[in-house]
Amino acid sequence: MGKRKGLIIGAIAVLLLAVACKVADAYLSYPIQPDMANLTEHISKFYNRGRKTEVSPYIALYDSVNIGDKTYCLMEIGEDLDFGSVALEKSVFGRYRIARMSYGGGHFRDGIIESGGKKYFLFAGRDITARICKATALIGGERYELYTPEQKDHFLLYTEISDQAQEKHVDRSEITFYDKNNRDITDQYNLSGGGI
Repeated sequence: MGKRKGLIIGAIAVLLLAVACKVADAYLSYPIQPDMANLTEHISKFYNRGRKTEVSPYIALYDSVNIGDKTYCLMEIGEDLDFGSVALEKSVFGRYRIARMSYGGGHFRDGIIESGGKKYFLFAGRDITARICKATALIGGERYELYTPEQKDHFLLYTEISDQAQEKHVDRSEITFYDKNNRDITDQYNLSGGGI
């Protein structure tokens, strides 16, 4: 009886140790706090990966959206104020880690992502005149509308699209901008940029 009790206690101890190791690993693998208070610190670390000399880049965070288990944050980074985004994965403990980061020149970024069996069109803009109220995009033969909740100089918008759409990015010539009076103002913008 004593030997059996010892085996049970040992098995429980091993199980508790395994659980503790798993929790510690999950905690360390997702270093960004649930409130994202340390997000800029981790963006800086990610930015410096592979650099011989670390830099302390300027980082400004703007809008963010949650889609499935990912959060997409809009940002400017570096001395040239490169425009981009950072995609964060969320753990079961509510902490985050950086899944990917993209940035570069231009004022617009877009992407088509999948989550939970659905497809979404993400569109980000840096509009220093804050005149864009609505953007439309033609994707897979269907036109989608995105509205800025208020005229903002930086925005990150998304909408669900048809799961039949095959594109990964949107043809920029198929994007149209409208002002608060519903006037087409597309020709007043350089649609350069990259992906999300």
